[in-house]
Amino acid sequence: MNRLPKPAATFAAALAAIVSSPALAAHSDAARPYDGIWRSQGYGWVWKVENAEVARFDVGPGFCIPKAASETPRIAAKDVVTLSRDHSVLKLRQQDPDYVYTFERLERLPVPCGAAPLASDARTALETLIAMFSRHYAFFEQRGVDWPKLSAAARTKVTDKTGEERLFAILEETLLPFGDSHVRVEAEIDGHDELILATDNRPRREPPGPSPVSGSWNHKAAEAALGRALKRAGDLKYGLFPNGVGYLQIPTMYEMKDAELDAALDRAIGALKKAGAVIVDVSMNDGGRDSYARRIAARFTDRPVIAYSKYAGDFAGAKPQAIVVQPAKGPRYSGPVWLVTGKDTVSAAEVFALAMRALPNVTHIGQTTDGSLSDELWKTLPNGWVISMSNEIYLDAEGKLWEGVGVQPEIPMAIADRPASRQDRKTVRDVVEFIAGRVN
Repeated sequence: MNRLPKPAATFAAALAAIVSSPALAAHSDAARPYDGIWRSQGYGWVWKVENAEVARFDVGPGFCIPKAASETPRIAAKDVVTLSRDHSVLKLRQQDPDYVYTFERLERLPVPCGAAPLASDARTALETLIAMFSRHYAFFEQRGVDWPKLSAAARTKVTDKTGEERLFAILEETLLPFGDSHVRVEAEIDGHDELILATDNRPRREPPGPSPVSGSWNHKAAEAALGRALKRAGDLKYGLFPNGVGYLQIPTMYEMKDAELDAALDRAIGALKKAGAVIVDVSMNDGGRDSYARRIAARFTDRPVIAYSKYAGDFAGAKPQAIVVQPAKGPRYSGPVWLVTGKDTVSAAEVFALAMRALPNVTHIGQTTDGSLSDELWKTLPNGWVISMSNEIYLDAEGKLWEGVGVQPEIPMAIADRPASRQDRKTVRDVVEFIAGRVN
């Protein structure tokens, strides 16, 4: 998976920029309305804001771990923060401009924040990780994870003499059963970067029924079949097959800035506007930003559509927030769209699949996706290691949860990622003819 900026760090820097903005400083009494202690609803964040300084903490039962701020662009106050009338509730939009994080004002920092820093030994690091997952991980049931059993087993393996290499191995044994692409540990041991990534490579459940074509769809074979008709716009690849079926390949959901993505989409969708149907290929898309995914989905609708909803699964009072795809201002395609996904369609690419499936002109074909839709919730352990986990609930437009099982297509089709074979090229031609035959 692609590592994105950790949300809490991004938000804190944005808030610091807002607090110190000239517009606020012009009012003597209202210059520092965000000063105070703020606790997030879910996510386990506590912020101490004083003037332009933001001290951030990961807080949970028995621990309070300070986090270092990271640099992020300054953002206008009107786009980011709103306060309740009594200044007791702060609502913030940041990494995803359509999703709201809610913070409640506290009178003082939680008790653990005034205590001595936690020890950095293996036992303390393990106990902190166990507490963090117990409080924030939202999908034990969906992933078939017996967390009490796994954490108890891990405790028996750690002693006062456990070193970093052994602790890392214990965490790997404990976390790999999650099969979640958003569960990871990043560590530095003896000057070397080490990574645990709990991705599940087992086959997903595929839709019933035969595939309309034999062989495997291969994005490299699709490129080869287009030949000189294949064009590039930024990271996007697109073209028209001889029978009038269009092709748009989207390899990631993070490489280009918004303006660059919009310009690339203007070119690609503009070139495909007269296609009888368009194949949108995210079969090898490893994710990125949800807002990036929605900017692309906005090119395939002429009206606002509720794409999906999301909320913090680690806060009991959280309510689903509907996320809407608005029609793009640039070129759009409203004809038949065939969305191709594979088992390597992950994270924001899966969110893209939810958004596209909400559109009436889209048919979903291919393999079931990875099943890791939640954003990554990043935490720091007392020994300095960084972990991530899944705490957000994503529901499709019909209210269905796909986390842990993957978004299942309507029509099955095998997917391959290899040098294009003769059979792969034949399958691409067969798929293109199949789709052309379905155009009214």
